[in-house]
Amino acid sequence: MTLASVSTRSVSLTLARGHTYTFRVRATDKSGNVGAFATGLYSF
Repeated sequence: MTLASVSTRSVSLTLARGHTYTFRVRATDKSGNVGAFATGLYSF
């Protein structure tokens, strides 16, 4: 998924029950430094 802009802080998703989803996020600071990915695993 591509975010609407670089300042986007959240998104809303419709997820199906009985599935497992993995999300990865990372941040870029004002100096342009890109952080490592943080990963989360969620089951519904």
